[in-house]
Amino acid sequence: MNINRYDWLKSALDLKLIRFSTIRDTAFHFVNELLELHINDLSLNAKNISKAIGSNNSDLVTILNEISVSGSSIRSDRNLRAHKGFADLTTEDDEMFKNLSWAEAHGQQAINYNIENVYEQARQQIYSRLIAETENLQRKVIDLIDLLAEDFERSFSQKHSSKTEFVSKQ
Repeated sequence: MNINRYDWLKSALDLKLIRFSTIRDTAFHFVNELLELHINDLSLNAKNISKAIGSNNSDLVTILNEISVSGSSIRSDRNLRAHKGFADLTTEDDEMFKNLSWAEAHGQQAINYNIENVYEQARQQIYSRLIAETENLQRKVIDLIDLLAEDFERSFSQKHSSKTEFVSKQ
């Protein structure tokens, strides 16, 4: 079944926003597991992680807070879309674009409205915004990984050696 330009942009936006948010969530899960904080999934956020680690590691708290707020406008858009059905597709008039996309999908053409151009500009704006936010988030996640590399190596070595001991005892 064909999909019209409006639904295509809306679907692409949904997918991009969900994937972006997943990066942040995965970073929080990584810290929770690595530091064995035992914070349940529904309560897993920068605030609760910061509370659990206390003031022992202010650098970690700072990075977690930066990760938490990065892309906040993208997450707000995702939440509006998920909870209220609203999607800002960055066209001058999303409702007109929606209607003309539907009409185009049914064989009609708009006069004095370049739907291909409107679609391409909106797609490019959404893409550029996501790339900028993702690059910012990527820098924060790299900082997080760099900060926790020694903890990860220590934890991995301990778990690996305990597995090896368990296997050799059998």
